[in-house]
Parts: sequence; structure tokens; C-alpha cells
Amino acid sequence: MTTELNSRERVLRFLRKEKVDRIPCFSGMGNVLIEEVDRLGWYFGDLHRDPYKMAMASAATYRATGFECAMVPYDYHVEAESLGTEVRFYEEKKERITYPIASRELAEKMVDIDLEAIKKTDPSKSGRIPLVAEAIRILKKEIGDEVAIGAYTLGPYGVAGAVDSVVDLSKMVLKNRDMVHKLLEALAGYLAKENKFFREAGADYVCVREMTASTELLSPKTYEDLILPHLQDLFSQIDSPKILHSCGDTDDIMQYMVKTGAEFISVEQKNHIWKSREIAKGTGVRLMGNLDVFQLIAMSTPEEIDKQAKIVIGEGLDALWPACDIWPEAPADNIRALVEAAKKYSDPENPVPGTHWAG
Repeated sequence: MTTELNSRERVLRFLRKEKVDRIPCFSGMGNVLIEEVDRLGWYFGDLHRDPYKMAMASAATYRATGFECAMVPYDYHVEAESLGTEVRFYEEKKERITYPIASRELAEKMVDIDLEAIKKTDPSKSGRIPLVAEAIRILKKEIGDEVAIGAYTLGPYGVAGAVDSVVDLSKMVLKNRDMVHKLLEALAGYLAKENKFFREAGADYVCVREMTASTELLSPKTYEDLILPHLQDLFSQIDSPKILHSCGDTDDIMQYMVKTGAEFISVEQKNHIWKSREIAKGTGVRLMGNLDVFQLIAMSTPEEIDKQAKIVIGEGLDALWPACDIWPEAPADNIRALVEAAKKYSDPENPVPGTHWAG
């Protein structure tokens, strides 16, 4: 029998595609819990601009639940802000949970965005990217011997929608696709530099979140023509492990996702794992997902989580992994139930039929 590993060793071996003692249970997205933030006596909105609070809230969530990673940052506007988009932080503190939002776009029209300025911008010195890197360093020092430290960036298309707007971007895809290609090319290079900076700060992995490129917003043909080339460009510039996440229904674009250069693909609950398993067969790509973060993890019970975890492990997931950011109000008991299910249903002596995690 394989010797039991600690959380860090398990996740890192998995990300090197080495044999592990059981299926890992971790994430490449936000998973901080508000009850831990409250216990620390902090306001959730302050986490986004304080590297110490950002790091320690993540560490506290790991310690409270055993979830096998510590992740930063927590919002989707880090890259857009670093490139010049104005961001609002809700300093009035009226809501318990707040995230930064764009308050002014990078340019009035997408065609006016300065692509050369994007190419020349150093992410290690821009916006909150250095702050996130400092949070990574703090986490590495605080709990880096126990658990994997992760970070994320958006994908090129996701950042394009953040510096402009998803609506305007969708219009430009139809009206001026050549301009969109040029913007995504510039952003892919920028994100590669950001990815490298986070890894140098101590992140064990950086997930690329191309969240707005699912078939709810783009056709499979558009994904092949517009999204795929720039993800291939991005992944060709970064080191392993190469992780891609997409929200929404990804069944019809999985054939392209496995060609991006990603070694690990994360999907949400709309994805049919058994279909993706067939598409990914022979590619070496590992599949992670796809547990509903709101209706299941945030709103259900440990018993329901146990039941669903068994199902998705049996469908062939390689890692038990939330479908998106865990909603901060999720009960710690539910996260603990997720970790326990990973232990329970990936016992090498009695595996769930259909599992592929130990292959």
C-alpha cells in the first residue's frame, strides 16, 4: 500500500502526474470562508488590498477544514486593475461580503486600447499583482510545508472582458475579430509574465481561468478560432503544472480544450465528465471538477456532499475540485465533508468503480 502523504505532497505529486495515495481534494479558485474571516476579526472587503490578511484568511480556511490548498487572490479584477482599469472596493463596508468591481473601463472603445502599453507593462510592478505575490510569500512561510500554495489568473479572453466589458467584447468578436485577436495576443504575453511572477513568489501552481469562453457565450467554432490559439500561446510560455478552468457548459468545446496545452482541465457541474473522459483519453490531460459551489457546497449538507462526491469520482474525475469559487458563506462542515469523501471513495483497497485517479 502507498505510504500516506501529507496534503502538500499529495497535491504536488498529483500535479507531477505521479502516483498518489488517494484522490486529492483541492482547488485553483477562491475558497476562503467568511466564518474564518469573522473569527480573525476582519472585514472581508479588506482582504483584497492587504497581503497579510489575504494570506492569513486563506491559511485559516485550510486549518479549519483540511482542504488541500491555500489560494489567493479572491477577485477577478487583479489583471484589469494592473493594466489601468479603475476598480471600486466598496470602502463603505455596508455588505458582509464584497468584491472589487470595475468602475471605469480601460478605454471608451476597445479599438482605443493601447496594445503596446499592455506589452510593455511589467506585472510585477503593477496594481495589486505585487500584493498577491506578497500574500503567496506569506502563505509559503506560514503553511508551505503542510499544503500546496496556489494562485490564479484570468485567461486572455477573461481579461479582455474585464478591461472593457463582456457585452462590448462579444460585439467586437462579430464586428472586428482581428482587433480581438491582437488584444488577446497582447494579454497572453502579459499573463505569462504574471504567471511566472507568482511562481517565483512561491506558488506551487497557477490556474488559468478562462471563465467567459464557454458555449453559453461563444460557439464551439468561435472557441476554436479565437480562444484556442491564444491559450496555446499562453500555455507555451509557462511552466508545468499547466491548469485550465472554464465555467459553463464545456461539453462541445472539450475537444479544443484538450488541445490548449493544458495538462489539467477544470470544469463545472454542467460538464458531463464521462463525455470529457472519452475526449481526453490518450491525451494525458487530467480532469478536475465538478462540484456545484453554491447549491451543493454552500447550501446543502455533508450527507449530500458525500453522495455527490462518490458519483463524480465514479464518473472518472482525477481530482475532487469545486466547480468555481466556493461561496464564502459555505459551512466549514461541508468543506470537511468534501475532504472526507476524497479519503473515503479513493481507498486503493476498495476504489469506486470507474475511478482513474491512481492510473
